[in-house]
Amino acid sequence: MAALLAAAPAAMARPIRSLCWMLRVDPPAALDRPAKPRPPRQTPSAPEPPPSSPPDPPLPEWLQDRRKPWSLARIRGSPHRA
Repeated sequence: MAALLAAAPAAMARPIRSLCWMLRVDPPAALDRPAKPRPPRQTPSAPEPPPSSPPDPPLPEWLQDRRKPWSLARIRGSPHRA
């Protein structure tokens, strides 16, 4: 049987290999898959850092005072205000 398998045309190699696998028979060396050269490994390059964010625009003048508009100091009238 090995001689018949070895004499099979090249186009039948894959189905015969499958048949050998199902029958738990080692396929002859003539049916081995052709060796493919392995492509060279590509080393992964380091990911580029994200672009830096633009600087924050300056706050409008009416937002410069960071105190809360409803704070008790504003309601009562702070003695430190000029």
